Amino acid sequence: MCGRYYLKSDDMNAVITSLLRSLDAGSVPRAKPEGEIYPGDTAPVLANNRARMLRAFFMDWGFPLHNKRVINARSETAAQKSMFRESMQLRRCIIPASFYYEWAVDDHTRYDFHPETGRSLLLAGIYRPEGNGRYSYTVLTRDAAPHMRHLHPRMPVILPADSLIPWLTPGYDPDTLIKAARTDIRFTPAPQLPLDKAPSDTLY
Repeated sequence: MCGRYYLKSDDMNAVITSLLRSLDAGSVPRAKPEGEIYPGDTAPVLANNRARMLRAFFMDWGFPLHNKRVINARSETAAQKSMFRESMQLRRCIIPASFYYEWAVDDHTRYDFHPETGRSLLLAGIYRPEGNGRYSYTVLTRDAAPHMRHLHPRMPVILPADSLIPWLTPGYDPDTLIKAARTDIRFTPAPQLPLDKAPSDTLY
């Protein structure tokens, strides 16, 4: 799963950094352009506009469901689930992140997961409209890489840079890209804050 991540625009490549800096946080209620992103936050997401051009948008993390938010979707079954099916076909997105956090299943220690080189991650996601001009997104997950499974059985689908445009292209087979997802991820213990705990939002 992925229940918390951190974004610093300077960590991205020049194109993505430029897109992120083009966002007007003052025009979107509760927008958080950088920093530690929590479920329910309004954060930057990369997607195609109606002209099929790559742009950055503010979206809310988590599909609303009753009084909770679905912040993750299993990549193995998302295309078959009614909540995710249409978005998997037509509304795929990329969530830029510098690193993400995960909590060990045994002692709940929080870890910082980041690439072996650099500080830039492209998390595969899907989004949907929620009305009133707002959109929500969820992060796709997969089985964790073998060297990470002792900490947690799931991890986000992390795409290589050359998969960004294909992932955003409707009609391109997402399973092909998911199978080529990155696993070159390192982890280190992250500072624990008082009462810090793993998110308890609804997960699929």
